[in-house]
Amino acid sequence: MKKVVVVLVSIVLYVLLFYFLMPKHNHSAYYANKADVITTGWIPNILPESAYDIKVEYNTDSNESNGSFRYLEEDESSFLEHLKVNENGCVWENFVFEVDTQNNIVFFKLNRETIP
Repeated sequence: MKKVVVVLVSIVLYVLLFYFLMPKHNHSAYYANKADVITTGWIPNILPESAYDIKVEYNTDSNESNGSFRYLEEDESSFLEHLKVNENGCVWENFVFEVDTQNNIVFFKLNRETIP
């Protein structure tokens, strides 16, 4: 009986160790402004010139990302011209956007596999 307990505890410890040592595929990035953005496909290419406080979290396993950015009022109309409205909301390519025009902030989400 003692051997069974030792084997079970060992298995649990190996599973936990494996879980914690597995590489995590969640990443995040912060960019002060559009000039700092590294084009990787996780951030929409239609950021307004005045975009700042750009944040993105992405998962390389699920191919999803979400993030946000702020912009100056002067760029609002030219940014909104890029967006189309459909059943998913405001979209551009594989990105869905939620635009808060009162606070000049945009939230975006990318899912390369599910958004048409």
